[in-house]
Amino acid sequence: MPLDSETTSSEAAQKLLEKCRESALRLLDSRMHSHAELDRKLRQREFPRVLREAILADLERVGLLDDRMFAEAFVREKLASSRPVGARRILLDLRRRGIANELAQEALAEAAEEEDGDAELDRARQAGERKWASLMRSKREHQKARASLYRFLASRGFDSDIIRRVIDDLPRPTD
Repeated sequence: MPLDSETTSSEAAQKLLEKCRESALRLLDSRMHSHAELDRKLRQREFPRVLREAILADLERVGLLDDRMFAEAFVREKLASSRPVGARRILLDLRRRGIANELAQEALAEAAEEEDGDAELDRARQAGERKWASLMRSKREHQKARASLYRFLASRGFDSDIIRRVIDDLPRPTD
């Protein structure tokens, strides 16, 4: 029985759909992804938009792709990291991963409720102490070292009030 072109194209479309699903599952197997991240990676693999949308919707329906869960897990991971970062940096990183600002804010607020009031300051101090020790070993002038520490902590996403508190607690130079 000869195959007509409609049957052949239908089989090809089904194979492409399965290939797209396998790619998505492989990516999710390595780590959680946001909807936007997974869509971008599938687009880079040149899967058609209609297939990506179908696969992503299916993954959301079965609970394998959930931006809220991703945002909450991402925030917890960043807050527990050995490389301390501030709230601004976490929000920026979430937005870069395609998480809506409101959802990112909610995930961060929820995590902040679980922490004590000085957790952000403690993380800034932890990052600042390491950097300060490095700056002091390099024999930098005290004011330049303080400015360098300020820029470093700002790049890590800490608020200026917290940075000032960390810098104010630094030891003064002895003459």
